[in-house]
Amino acid sequence: MDGRLTVENGDIADLLDLLMYNLSLASPRGVLKAERVWRWSHAGLPNSIIPHARAENAAHHYDLSGKLYDLFLDRDRQYSCAYFSAPGETLEEAQVGKKRHIAAKLHLDTPGLRVLDIGSGWGGLALDLARDCGANVLGVTLSEEQIALSRSRAENAGLAERCRFELVDYRALSGTFDRIVSVGMFEHVGVPYYRAFFDKLRALLADDGVALLHTIGRTTDRASRAPGRRSTFSPAGTHPR
Repeated sequence: MDGRLTVENGDIADLLDLLMYNLSLASPRGVLKAERVWRWSHAGLPNSIIPHARAENAAHHYDLSGKLYDLFLDRDRQYSCAYFSAPGETLEEAQVGKKRHIAAKLHLDTPGLRVLDIGSGWGGLALDLARDCGANVLGVTLSEEQIALSRSRAENAGLAERCRFELVDYRALSGTFDRIVSVGMFEHVGVPYYRAFFDKLRALLADDGVALLHTIGRTTDRASRAPGRRSTFSPAGTHPR
């Protein structure tokens, strides 16, 4: 980004592929080995149920100046993979495409459906579902900065009654929802908490409901404790795994 590195053959994705492959072959020693063992053995710590701990984790990651996120996110501040369905699409277009793709999979055919957005970020997806699909949406996050902007956006769009945002842990929620969506939040859950996460989703989801989870996976065997190589890019127009 600073222009200090030039990739003469291939592109930045090829470089990252090479670096991650080399890391997977390396056997760390000393402090690096101890750090890797500690990191893998404590993979679930960031998802602490202790209120102040989980709030501090969210604040550390998301309660930063909006000017920082404006440098690399689209105008809607979508903080997850975009959906490029055709060559030449801009980031803005691909992020809109992602939200439409998610909405279609949620089958929001009937206005007034109760939708829960876990890890609602800056509110972009929730606002679109409320405005374009007539849904009643509850977005939850643990970030003070995100909740403030989300509520402001809902007020300015005239959607505050149908699109609410709460500063609350999803595990503290009760009741049922017709649809549950979570985009880019599952990476923060931690492997030891996977079952608790899905058990809670099942408890919150109506019997005939639909849940959609958008997350980033890895292609390597976790037991090897080696860095995962990136998966290959999906051809335009295909559905990502």
